[in-house]
Amino acid sequence: MASTSETNDRNISSNNGNTQNNNTPTTITVIKAVKDAASSSTSEANSSAATTASATISASSSNKPIPTTATTTNPTKNVPYTRSGDQGTSQLGTGERRSKTDDAFEAMGTVDELCSFVGVAHAYLLNSHRRKKNFYGALPVQLLDVMSRLFDVGSHVAKPPPATSDGSTVFVPNGIGDGFDADHVDDLEEWINEMTEDLPELTSFILPTGAPVSAALHVARTVCRRAERRVVPLVVHHKTCDPNALRYLNRLSDFLFVSARWVNYLEGQEEIEYKLDIYDGEDEDDRSDGRSENGSQDGGGGNEEQRGRVVRSLAAPSE
Repeated sequence: MASTSETNDRNISSNNGNTQNNNTPTTITVIKAVKDAASSSTSEANSSAATTASATISASSSNKPIPTTATTTNPTKNVPYTRSGDQGTSQLGTGERRSKTDDAFEAMGTVDELCSFVGVAHAYLLNSHRRKKNFYGALPVQLLDVMSRLFDVGSHVAKPPPATSDGSTVFVPNGIGDGFDADHVDDLEEWINEMTEDLPELTSFILPTGAPVSAALHVARTVCRRAERRVVPLVVHHKTCDPNALRYLNRLSDFLFVSARWVNYLEGQEEIEYKLDIYDGEDEDDRSDGRSENGSQDGGGGNEEQRGRVVRSLAAPSE
């Protein structure tokens, strides 16, 4: 059996042109790479040799072959960041840079948020155990169309038209963001009318409860109202947004509200109406904790029947 010193001698000798059978780098390899780096006459050679030495040290610790060249990882696909907005500005579709708090970006951001919430409602529909039975009719497809139209609104807001001498603006719904087609407003009204035919008359405010899809649609409805408010300055004051886009958002909130009720109707969920809290002149202490004189919880005193929840059972069609 060869001694340790003999083995080392053979390893040193093999470094003249041969490597070990298992390709395991040795201390001598590292030292040689460092010496080569020190004796190089250019900075480029120094950098390359130092990289080789570093790679050799790393490879020797994990028993991997010695890398022969230094590599730099560069992305091969488009990445979502540009770093151009790190100072709080962003670029419109016209190339103009503005503060991210500009009215246009406030509108675009809220419309984008709304689109995502509509997507949440759509996801609930797709994951419902009833989806395979076409239980929700055309609603999933309608929500997809709504999301596409919201992209249209965002694209339109991102391309404000140039200012004219008389302040007038002509919006052209050409599919590239220069306007918004009023036909989309008509589509929403048609869908609203179809669903309303199935629903009982609404005589009171209702709470945003019921099926998960319905609750998600109610959230989307409230975000839609905010998106509408963000677009108003662009239409009324700046005059850079097609009024049809504002009309669409106004009608869309109605569509989302009716859709929420319609889903509850399909699923046979109870529709819970808003309860008016009426007091009958009891002491302030009794009123604050909502308990009557005998200690029972009655919602704040007064006539219990008057304050009772109005719960309407929506009859669902047979599956």
